[in-house]
Amino acid sequence: MLERRLLLVTGKGGTGKSAVAASLALAAGRRGLRVLALAMDDGAGLARHLRAAPPGPLPERIGDVAVARVDPGAALDQYLRLRIRVPRLPAVSRMFAAMAETVPGVRDTVMIGKVIFESTRSRWDVVVADAPPTGQVLSYLGAPATIAGLVPTGAVRDQARWMEATLRDPRHSAAIVVATPEDLPVIEAAGFAVDIARTGSIPLGAVVANRVLPAADFDEA
Repeated sequence: MLERRLLLVTGKGGTGKSAVAASLALAAGRRGLRVLALAMDDGAGLARHLRAAPPGPLPERIGDVAVARVDPGAALDQYLRLRIRVPRLPAVSRMFAAMAETVPGVRDTVMIGKVIFESTRSRWDVVVADAPPTGQVLSYLGAPATIAGLVPTGAVRDQARWMEATLRDPRHSAAIVVATPEDLPVIEAAGFAVDIARTGSIPLGAVVANRVLPAADFDEA
């Protein structure tokens, strides 16, 4: 599993996906891999399991793991400068910030694009993304296709297609779905697996059954 460059960890809220993401990142770090644990929310859950303060947008090293969170504003600025080659002008930044809040898929594309971008950088061997719950993450995974459908030509469309291809590459990316042995988490995990298989948005890497203890080995009296 850790041979892939991007592991996107999701699951129904409350199943422990942040704990699993932290565990994967720590396991990668112990193997000597250069790993970034990247939160797609405020990072509080991921930080708690790494025994650290909530992360900022810039990676900070905690033991064997670098930790950061995706800040939409900073990610948009980086995307415009490095990928679209837009000059850093206040008026331009305000225009694109307004688009991110109003045009379908733009904000989600910026968020997932930041995750994908980090996973392709030479400074990391693997990026473990603590992604939104399964009920929300599909909109992020489908956002590049939405943008590519809205923009017929140009750099934005090319970048959206690149994001799609990177997410779909089984050598690069995989989704890790976390569930607990309860009806709703299992149903939601199964539904997510069916959805990504149908859309081809990202390969399924593994399903993690969290909070499951091995059977006790007691001798009968």
